[in-house]
Parts: sequence; structure tokens; C-alpha cells
Amino acid sequence: MTADEWDSSTHVTEMLDSIQHVTSDRKYYLFARGCCSAAKDLSPEFAKLAEKYEQRANDPGKATETGSLFGAILQTFTANPLLSLGLRIPELFAFGQAHAWWTAKQTALTISLYHTYMYTRQGEPNSVTLAQAASLTAPFQAELLRDLVGNPYRPVEFDRRWRTETAVAIALTLEEDQAWDRLPILADALQDAGCEDERILSHCREQETHHLGCWVIDEILRPSGRQQ
Repeated sequence: MTADEWDSSTHVTEMLDSIQHVTSDRKYYLFARGCCSAAKDLSPEFAKLAEKYEQRANDPGKATETGSLFGAILQTFTANPLLSLGLRIPELFAFGQAHAWWTAKQTALTISLYHTYMYTRQGEPNSVTLAQAASLTAPFQAELLRDLVGNPYRPVEFDRRWRTETAVAIALTLEEDQAWDRLPILADALQDAGCEDERILSHCREQETHHLGCWVIDEILRPSGRQQ
């Protein structure tokens, strides 16, 4: 995958495959958390999963039971023809307990499956395919992943001089309050500190949605010992 392909891709599985060995477990769990948070209206279990994944991201050593929650979700459509695809999702998630990258992939896939189930359940044509279901979720999931990791094929060199006391304080506040709409304020602080990197500034000022784990905020807070 090239840098330009990464910026435009909606093939989330391919994107995750391409960064398997270059991204931290924390980012994978935050990706899974973001996927589940966006799907919380489909099932209350997704909201619970989002909390569990956030706990895992913040404290990798703390065990959290995600398998049982996914089991509850899957029970709602075990009779659905989609399972004839041969996906042994409970087993895959059991494996994923120890593999954050795999968990991220299976979370995205399960939500696509669940969208398909809900679509067919509501009386729509039963010919809905997994690819069609993925098209409902893939654009969001791709943007989520880009918000978390930036563009790994076009890395940004973050000058430590941009991590001023003001910039760090703003980043901490934005993350604590999850006030992503105020990211343009962070861009102003970074520019005041001498940052003129358009990728950083435009990410803060122009991107419509941000999520817990935003790569710019993580770069600012990196000296605190935060895992990237």
C-alpha cells in the first residue's frame, strides 16, 4: 500500500494488514473501541465492549472479558445465513484476546456482519452481501483508523519544541473532555510554538471527526510515557 492509497482507502482489513507490525496494541484496542462506540445503537453490548476495549488500551495488563460480550451479540443472529460463510467468530475472538491486531480486524468484521443482520431483519432483500454490509461501515472505520495512526507511509517528524506547556495542557484537556470540536485551538497553540506542518495543522482544523487516540494528541503527549 502506498501513502496515497492509504489516504483514500476504505478497505479496512487491507489497511490493518499493512500496519500489523508498526502500530501499538493500544491503537488496535482504541480502533476496536471506536468501532463499537459507533455501533452502540445497534446493540447495548457494543457500548459495553467499547468500555472494555478502552480499559484494555489504557491498561494492557488488565484482563477484560470481551469474548462473553461478543457471544451475546452473536447469539442474536446465529440462525442467519451469513454464518454459512464459515466464520467461527467466537473462536476467532478467543484467539484475539491475546492479539490486539486480530481483535481489531474481527471487531470491524463483526460490526459489518451485524449491520447485515439488522438490514435483512428489517425486511430488506435477503440478498445483502457481506461486501454491501461492509460498505455501510467501511468509510467510517477507515477514517477512524487514519485518525488514530495518521499516515504510516508518510510519517510526520514531530519537533519536541512544539510540545509547549500550553500545547500539552490543551491536549490533555481535549482528551479528558473528549472535546474534539476544539482541536483548532490546539492547532493555534502548535502554530504559536513554530509548527508549520500542514498535515498536523489541517488534521486539527479540517477533519470533521476525531476519536480517543487521535495521532496528533498522542504525539504531543508522547513524552509522558504514553504508548503510541
